[in-house]
Amino acid sequence: MNIQSTNRKQGATGEAIVAMELRSRGVCLVERVHTPWGIQRAKGGRITGAYPLEKVSGDFVGILAGGRFVRCEVKTTDGRLPYSQLEPHQHSALLQHHELGGLSLVGWVHDGIVSIMQYPVMGWVAGKSIRKEDVIEWALDD
Repeated sequence: MNIQSTNRKQGATGEAIVAMELRSRGVCLVERVHTPWGIQRAKGGRITGAYPLEKVSGDFVGILAGGRFVRCEVKTTDGRLPYSQLEPHQHSALLQHHELGGLSLVGWVHDGIVSIMQYPVMGWVAGKSIRKEDVIEWALDD
């Protein structure tokens, strides 16, 4: 299995774990935001690759009792979570969602655990990383 397949498999597993965690923390109607993909073909029609057709603004959406909309971006990486792990459009979407009154979250699967953090994360800026000891977990009371 090549590195891209391994990363995709880890990412999909991380997303499933975060979806369950969101539900366990009181987020209702958790739904995956699907990315539309295009297919690259070689002469003769053989599939040689795939590419996203558009950027999406998060991996999951949901709603809290009372109606507050939730958007969550998921990352799976051990050790630390660099700010650059999220693409600029992902940071922008999470921040805009937060500024409009929604609840923006980052789900981070790392080192055998899952962390759910409210976005924006204090001190997490370009050039900085979050370490597991820096995590402030989001709970429904927040």
